[in-house]
Formats: sequence, C-alpha cells, structure tokens
Amino acid sequence: MRFGGIYEPYDPPPPNSPFAFRKWNTIADMTAIAVVCLPDGFVIGADGLRKSFSGETVTEEGQKVFCFRNDKIVLAYAWCGQTVIWGENNREPVFFDFRSTTESCLLTASSSNDLTSFANDFCSLLQSALVIDKFPNKWADDSFEGSVARMLIAGYFDTELFMAEVTVTRGKGSTLDVSARRITPGQQRLRVFSGCPHVSPDEDLTKKPENSQDAKNLICTYIRRCVENPKCNGRIGGKSHVAFVTPDSFTWIEPPAGVAV
Repeated sequence: MRFGGIYEPYDPPPPNSPFAFRKWNTIADMTAIAVVCLPDGFVIGADGLRKSFSGETVTEEGQKVFCFRNDKIVLAYAWCGQTVIWGENNREPVFFDFRSTTESCLLTASSSNDLTSFANDFCSLLQSALVIDKFPNKWADDSFEGSVARMLIAGYFDTELFMAEVTVTRGKGSTLDVSARRITPGQQRLRVFSGCPHVSPDEDLTKKPENSQDAKNLICTYIRRCVENPKCNGRIGGKSHVAFVTPDSFTWIEPPAGVAV
C-alpha cells in the first residue's frame, strides 16, 4: 500500500509493507512523519530537526505536529519540505511560513458543510495565500521545479476519520499549485508519510500495537532508525514528539520542547 497513493516508491516495497516512499529528495523529505491508527483514535509523530534551505540547523527542538479543533473538527497536521521562505542569505526575515498560514486557512475552511468542501476550501485558501506579490520571485530563485512541500492532515470531521495529503508543487517559473488527495487509513499498522527511504520494515516496525503507548513506541523507533541510518545522516533528528487524537481530543503522549502535557 502506498501511503499517499500518488508518488513513486524509492525502492519497490515488499508485499503488504507499511512503508512506501517517494523518490528521495534532500529538501522535500527532510523530516520524519508517521502515523498509527487504532480503534479509538490515531497516534501521529515527527522528529524535531529543522534546517534552512541551505542546510543550516535552525533548531533540534522544533514542533512539526500541530492541532486544530472546533465544534466539529479535531485534527493534526504536519508539513515536510521547504516550509519556510527565508529572506536574504536564507535568514530573517521570513517571507512565508506554511505552518502559520495553515492555521488561518483551516479556520476559514472549517465552516464548510462537509468533508469534501472542507478539503477543497482549504486548498483554495492556501493557493490564494501563495500568490501574494511580496515573495513569488524569491520562491522562484530559491526553490526547485517539482514538489515544494507536502502536508499530512489527519483527524475527524463530524466524528468521521479522514486522512489527506496536501501537496504544493512548482512548475516552470514561479507558479505554485496546491492539490489534495484522500488517504485510506490503515488499521493498527505503522504508516510512514515522510522519512528515510533506507529504513527497512523489519519485525520491530511491523508488529501490531495494542494501545497508544505501543503506537508511540513504533513511531519513535522508526524515527530513531531514520536518525541512525548513515545514508540519511543529518537529515532527520532532534527531539521527537507524538500525539494521540480521538474524535473528541488531542493529547500529547510525548510533547515537543516547551509544551506542557
């Protein structure tokens, strides 16, 4: 099963493998994001290493998994790729930040009547935010053709579980396009959204978790394998953080630095 269902695997995964990767890209997959669905909710986690476009370490205690909720939606989201457009020499000021923009787009889209409208409205809002005049040339200069950033969004809309991959791509010139694809959740198995393509799905990573703590351990084991793999040296690391999401709640199992449980 390909987790996102739309990208080519780096290597053909074994039958029924929980792993599937896009072709390795030093920018687009410079993070590890994984999820495990359980009967009563799902567990999602990520590493804490953030780097600039030029490869400089920004922080090892970054938060990549975030929560959004209102009276009918509880969800988690996490971005990977070139999620920040920096100023001169890839430093301050920040011209654009996907994470901060996501929050306002989700807030406006959350008034939608159904899940399909919610996804379409979110993509339209993000698309509009990406064409403001102050940064398109900057992006064209610093970015690359193809995938720029991807987001895993997972949660409950009127208690219905859903998962989706939001992709931002750049064609020739500075044109940016936003699209979304629905993902079919896999029950009680580790599913990798982004990470090191050289980590093998061995017995420790394919076992069935019994509860949220087991799922958290699976995700942290996967992230540790990414960090330790010499072929992915320096791309993934820092403090991992993991959350448990149900139709009614978002709870940190392992919080990011500076966030209280």
